[in-house]
Amino acid sequence: MKYFVATFTTLAVMICAPALADDFAALQQRLQKTYDKINAISADFRRESQYISGGGTSGGKVRARGHILWQRPLNLRLNESEPKVQEVVSDGSTLWLVQPDRKRVTIYEVSANTEALRGLLAALSGLRDLSESFKVVQATENEKGPQGVETVALEPLNPRADMGRLVVWFDVESLELRGLRIVSMVGNINQYGFSDVKFNPQVDGADFTYEPPEGFRVFDQRPVQRRVKQGLKSGESTQENP
Repeated sequence: MKYFVATFTTLAVMICAPALADDFAALQQRLQKTYDKINAISADFRRESQYISGGGTSGGKVRARGHILWQRPLNLRLNESEPKVQEVVSDGSTLWLVQPDRKRVTIYEVSANTEALRGLLAALSGLRDLSESFKVVQATENEKGPQGVETVALEPLNPRADMGRLVVWFDVESLELRGLRIVSMVGNINQYGFSDVKFNPQVDGADFTYEPPEGFRVFDQRPVQRRVKQGLKSGESTQENP
């Protein structure tokens, strides 16, 4: 009986795979036609995150909400209003994590930022041509969106620690982005739901840079050689605004 079930499951996957690929190819054409014209996205978001603890067990869920402004390829301004106010700003190479309650700013290289943000930026940047970086896989019942929402489940063509699986939800008719679910290789989950989505909002360079206000402590975590190139002393890891 177990052999029959296993064989049936294998056959079902073999039969469904070509149809899944054909459906994705048709959807990909629509997505490319839509997202080729989109260089920036603005939206309100709700985020739910769940992280695997050191012992390999699931930790508690973290819920947040706020506003996101993204510009192709790696410009980002993410303002969280709940559960606490904080801000993430990226100009494509440098990333600022702003914590007003602590009067603290931490600076990173974008390439070395947190797993969750790397996954988010990769997902948004890949919307124009998902087939370039991902392969389509069967969505599970838990991943499928409600009626009127197109669900696309994907896995990276090249293994990456920050993203083992990506689920994207689009409006069936308009292909408006409804949400993302990013699962890392170790099982950490970051799920975003989007509302009041605007394509190609007006943006300028000031949206994607940050100047710490007076009294904020600045912790620069970028490589020493880059800080030296920018005129900071060798070995200096933090600085404080007057």
